[in-house]
Amino acid sequence: MKKSTFFSILVSSLLIIVLASCDKKNDDNPVVVNTLDLLTDKNWVEQNLSFSEAGHDETAAYSLIYGDLTVMFNANGSYFVNSQNYGILTEGTWVISEDQTMLTATDTNTSNVFNITIVSISSTSLGLQFMYTYNNGLINVNVFIEGTFVPAD
Repeated sequence: MKKSTFFSILVSSLLIIVLASCDKKNDDNPVVVNTLDLLTDKNWVEQNLSFSEAGHDETAAYSLIYGDLTVMFNANGSYFVNSQNYGILTEGTWVISEDQTMLTATDTNTSNVFNITIVSISSTSLGLQFMYTYNNGLINVNVFIEGTFVPAD
């Protein structure tokens, strides 16, 4: 009798677990959006961008000098960063990491390589951040840039 009761409880428990873990919504065609497709589908214009140079907030100065920035990542592996005030600031090539969270961009003019983290991406917003170092003639200066971009009109 004890074995029968135990067996009934075990089977009932397993049945409840199996039924509870079944997805009630059976979507045979889920929409999968690829980061690469979102990145290259449109041009991105800055919405919120912050610049920190040597630990000091330089956002206002960079905004005044360059104006709004537009970033274009083309499917052929090229990129352009345009300044509202100066036109093309930098251009080069890029590749995306296997997990699609990191871009490695190489500037055509300087051969500098930048690792850019994709913080977030959707059809309406792109969050990026990266750091680079330059020498101002006396010391190496770290520049940290992060921001949100939205599709350009």
